[in-house]
Amino acid sequence: MAADDGEGNHVVHDHKHGSSHHHFLVVSYGIQSHVNPGRVLTHRLVRLGGGVTNNNGSSILATLAVPVATHRRMFPSLAGGANETTTTDGVISYVPYSNGFDDGSTPKSPEEWDRSSRATSRSLSALLTRFAAGGRPVTCVVCTLMVPGVLDVVREHGIPLAVYWIQPATVLATYYHYFHGYGELIATAAAAMDPTYEVSLPGLGLGRCRPLRVRDLPSYLVDSHTDDAETTNKFLWELYEYMDQWRPRVLVNTSYELEAAALTEMERHLDIFPIGPVVRSSAVEDLPARIHLFKHDDVDKKRYMDWLGAHRDKTVVYVSFGSITKCTKLQMEEVVRGLRRCGRPYLLVVRKDGLEEEDDDCQHTGGRKLAGAFLAIDTVHLLPPDAVRS
Repeated sequence: MAADDGEGNHVVHDHKHGSSHHHFLVVSYGIQSHVNPGRVLTHRLVRLGGGVTNNNGSSILATLAVPVATHRRMFPSLAGGANETTTTDGVISYVPYSNGFDDGSTPKSPEEWDRSSRATSRSLSALLTRFAAGGRPVTCVVCTLMVPGVLDVVREHGIPLAVYWIQPATVLATYYHYFHGYGELIATAAAAMDPTYEVSLPGLGLGRCRPLRVRDLPSYLVDSHTDDAETTNKFLWELYEYMDQWRPRVLVNTSYELEAAALTEMERHLDIFPIGPVVRSSAVEDLPARIHLFKHDDVDKKRYMDWLGAHRDKTVVYVSFGSITKCTKLQMEEVVRGLRRCGRPYLLVVRKDGLEEEDDDCQHTGGRKLAGAFLAIDTVHLLPPDAVRS
């Protein structure tokens, strides 16, 4: 069943594995855009039980599981030590699981992804066994997207699964239709090589203004033949197949105020609950601050915030490729060329290792390229300045 956390946010209860005591294991993929919403949800689950620590008799326990490499970035003082198996922030627990790439590298080939899936299954299965032996059996597993192996684990242990869809409901619905009879239509639209090409999918559109266009579709559906796209789409196909067969609860990081049409459409097909947007609010003091998996340089942050503050309102173009993407030198040159042509000041943010080739040209006329450390300026804090408001 679903309950409300007091803020209009639905969360999941399941009574199959016990009475009023629950232990949620939230399994996150090891990147920042998964870990942060996963962490906020894990805290919300504990708050449902009225508890502020895991030792105060709260009827709800919650643990966030992340890959070993991610856990070491989050808690560097525990890396490799005896306490690396578990830690707590006073509200939720954190545990690492091995995905077979504990050095932080990413699987590339299908064989490596298969190996990662098997390693994840073994590690998560061992975690569930350990929790049960310690008197804290997991009663529900919640997984963010792209956690290979988790479906096998919940089947093996007979534990309910809730899917935490951290992307918009429109993406959930688009992929659903892609896997349920509209794949050829989407492929045909993508093949037109026209970003304005209209795509008509049941219940979807951007308000009353217009239907979806190719440029609105998930990039892995438009360019579906790259290795990354094929791997991602394979895992998502397995997830949708599981959701079709077992009808797990699907927690969607959105609200009816934002995506009424997409949510209404998906209610016809899946057991969904909107719980978002899952972001930290300053009005909720007991939610955790954002996790940063990459080092922040306060000197750089001040320098670039001062640079932004020196510009008039709505004049700076802000570009960031996130924590995953790596660009070739040629690709970065094209991005910079386009930014120069726009004739406006710009801030281009990349990871320190975000270039596949060495690029010493980190300062460009008319703009700034931040290559010292990924997101030395926290995007959440960067966007409010008037210089970059839309």
